[in-house]
Amino acid sequence: MLRAGSGNRPRARGAGHAWAYTITAWACVWLFAAVVGSVVAVPAMAASDETPLTAETLKAGLRTVDPDDDAYLTYIAALADQGQIPMALVQSTYLWARQKPYPKRAKYFKQAIILRAARQGITLPTDTPSTTGAIEGCVYARVLLVSVPIPGATVTLEGTNRQTTADASGRFAFQNVPLGTYTLKAKGTLGLVSLSGSARAMVPSPPPSTQPTVANILVK
Repeated sequence: MLRAGSGNRPRARGAGHAWAYTITAWACVWLFAAVVGSVVAVPAMAASDETPLTAETLKAGLRTVDPDDDAYLTYIAALADQGQIPMALVQSTYLWARQKPYPKRAKYFKQAIILRAARQGITLPTDTPSTTGAIEGCVYARVLLVSVPIPGATVTLEGTNRQTTADASGRFAFQNVPLGTYTLKAKGTLGLVSLSGSARAMVPSPPPSTQPTVANILVK
C-alpha cells in the first residue's frame, strides 16, 4: 500500500506541473495578443485624427509655453496651408511630438520637422522666423507687347482693410503682412481707359524665404 501510495505522488506532481505550464502558456499568449493589439491600435488612432492643423491646433496639442515656439508653429502652419510643405509631413511629425514629454514637445517638433523637411529638399529656418512679411510689386499694362507701368494705381490687399497707391513707376509695397495667402486687386487708368487686375501672393514667399513676396499685377 505504501508503495502504491508513493507511486501516486509523482503522478500528482506531474499533473500539477502540467496545469502550471498550461496556465503560463495561456498567460503568455494573452500578453502577446495584448501587446500586438496596442501596437496596432496606435497607427489606427493616429490615422483617424483628422483635426485641421491650424496654428492654434499645433499650439494646443503641443502645449507651448515659449513665444518662440508659438512663432515657429504659426510659421509651419502657414507653410502647410499654402502647400509649401506637405501637410502629411506636418501631421505625422505633430502626432509623434505630441507623445513626447511636456514641456519639450514643441522643441521635439521643431527639430524633427527641420530634419524631415530637409530630406525632401525643403530648407526650414533653425532660428525663430518672423510671423509677418512684405509684399511688393508693380502694376502694369501691356501695350503693343510692351509692359507699361500704371502710376497712381490703387492696390488693395483683400481680406484686410489695407490699401496703397502705386508710385510714379507703378511700384507698391505692403509691410508687416501676417503669414497667409492673399489676393491683391489693382485699379488704375491709362489715358482715358480704366483698367483693373489681380494677383495672388503668399507670405512667406515660396520656397520658404525671408525675402519679400513679389506680386506684379497685370491690369487690363
